[in-house]
Amino acid sequence: MLLVTYLPFHRIHEVGEYFLRNVQLIGPSEAIAYVDNVFRDEQRDILVRALSDAGVEVRMGNWRSRDVTWFQMLADLQGSEDLLFVDSDSVADEHFHEIHRQMEERGMHGLLDREGWVRGGGTGNAFARCSRLLGYISIDGGRGALLRAPHLPSVAAPQGQRLLHRPEAAGVLQARSGKLT
Repeated sequence: MLLVTYLPFHRIHEVGEYFLRNVQLIGPSEAIAYVDNVFRDEQRDILVRALSDAGVEVRMGNWRSRDVTWFQMLADLQGSEDLLFVDSDSVADEHFHEIHRQMEERGMHGLLDREGWVRGGGTGNAFARCSRLLGYISIDGGRGALLRAPHLPSVAAPQGQRLLHRPEAAGVLQARSGKLT
């Protein structure tokens, strides 16, 4: 599995605070951090010093926005299989591998919000209102809804919770095959 995150330069501390915890928990074969707003040699030097022993590949650029950085990530990783994109300030749930297994059995991939799952919640958000319930997965006594949005392939999310931070950017992911197209 390839584990990928994005963050602007001023949040580089999140690699050590969160992303390395994800690397340890998930155990990917490769880990890549895309760092935006890097436009000076001194910034590159700081990143090399700070992350050289982290075991994470760092790809730097001055894309100047999250959206353009997403385009770069998608272009770089096109054709890759078994990818996992994680927000730079999120830590995967301890049940990640079981959740991943159940979703993979159904040919589905998406992003889960375990915190929202544990808190519960209704179906009042816009994503849930415009989605169709496909079924459920069960993890450690909890139950999460498998939803299909009209503009996205089938994905999984906790019942009633927001699925994607930027669904328009993630729309190019083919959830059924697990491959980037």
